[in-house]
Amino acid sequence: MLAARPLRVRENWATELFGDYNPETMLIRVWMRTAVRKEITSFGTFLSTLCHEFCHHLDFQRFGFPDSWHTRGFYQRTAALYHHARGTPPKKLFWVPMSGGRWRMDWPRGQTGGYDWRASMKREITVKGVVVACLSAFFLALLSPASDASPDARILLFDKFNRANTYEEIKPLVSGVLANQLAELSTKPDEMHRALNYFQLVSYDPRIVEINDKTSFLVLEHAKSKVSKNERAAYLLSRSDGKNWTLASRVMAQSVITSLWTTEYSPAEFNQSSTCSVRGTGLDPSLNGKQWNLQSAVAFRTKDTIEIDLYPFQLKKADLDYWKFWSGMPVEPAAFQTSSVNEFHPECRIVFGLDTNNQITFVNVGFNDPKAGYSRVWQGPGWSWAPPQVPKPSTRNGLPSEFPKLEITQNRIKLETAGELDAGNTIRWKAKINIPLWQKGL
Repeated sequence: MLAARPLRVRENWATELFGDYNPETMLIRVWMRTAVRKEITSFGTFLSTLCHEFCHHLDFQRFGFPDSWHTRGFYQRTAALYHHARGTPPKKLFWVPMSGGRWRMDWPRGQTGGYDWRASMKREITVKGVVVACLSAFFLALLSPASDASPDARILLFDKFNRANTYEEIKPLVSGVLANQLAELSTKPDEMHRALNYFQLVSYDPRIVEINDKTSFLVLEHAKSKVSKNERAAYLLSRSDGKNWTLASRVMAQSVITSLWTTEYSPAEFNQSSTCSVRGTGLDPSLNGKQWNLQSAVAFRTKDTIEIDLYPFQLKKADLDYWKFWSGMPVEPAAFQTSSVNEFHPECRIVFGLDTNNQITFVNVGFNDPKAGYSRVWQGPGWSWAPPQVPKPSTRNGLPSEFPKLEITQNRIKLETAGELDAGNTIRWKAKINIPLWQKGL
């Protein structure tokens, strides 16, 4: 149960999000206050939204559908569930045909025909309806003390930045790297104009990623500017004075390692040995039969995929500073000029996918060698990404035979793996690691 409904802003219009459903977590979210006036939503709207999202849940969990579309049948089912819960007579839904075989609901027509929504609120409801009403009243009571709720100050900050026309308007809204960048353009009107066209958006869906009380990220999904569209923008937000948020820098959402913001690491934690070799007539002659003795490893998790990069050198502080810089942390570029990771270097890479039970769904293994200008990825047969989808033989613990040990927690991975892919041009690997697992991406 959440507070004010989020607004989806567009150039000439806006829509409210009443609720949503996540099939992976089976979590239903319902927003309980109106987007603009922050008033508590009506019981009818709450129950209608709850029935709508619950029907999405039924599609995935009861009927086993691969997706849950807003079809005419879907809306008929949500309406039937709503009226059954309230003990009200069913109401006919009217549809208008559109181009491309699509349909839209005729809402004004659906409100006519003798059905009075206000009168229905006064009717007796069934026992099931009483249960739902009591639950909603309980949650509304929990929300009631939080009167005069206001939109998140960080989203309002970006909205103000997004509407600014001059450097004087922007200056108090920014800090850090972004402040320095815009200050350099303040005396160049044409360049400032081009920068604002790039930074400012016509439409976006905002989302906050919390780090601590002085740091967070603003992620702008489906961001469309005057010069680009359908991108994913992100900003580092800073509250160094403990009171006012500022936009500190623009970052690449997919490159941010949130673990670096919350934990301090030592290079020695990652310096563990492994091996990787390649052999085959289709390889560059300088690589055929070559073996790398690798000295360090770093593991990144992005949603349900884990990537382990194996390096032929030991990590040092400059390497950690390199990743901190790309995560938006206050690191001067000079601090990672000696980073080996910053250079194009040989490395082997193991990438595997996980399901909700941490069972492996696919495995890819690859390597690159800058001297030979060669890079290749082998895709493991028998996993879901390599048709035909034949089940891979498993060990007793349910893992593929190449992974006799795999222990994953939120912040750490313990792994023993050894195997060979592709009989013609073969890659072999062997690694035994116990290292931190970094969460990557916003």
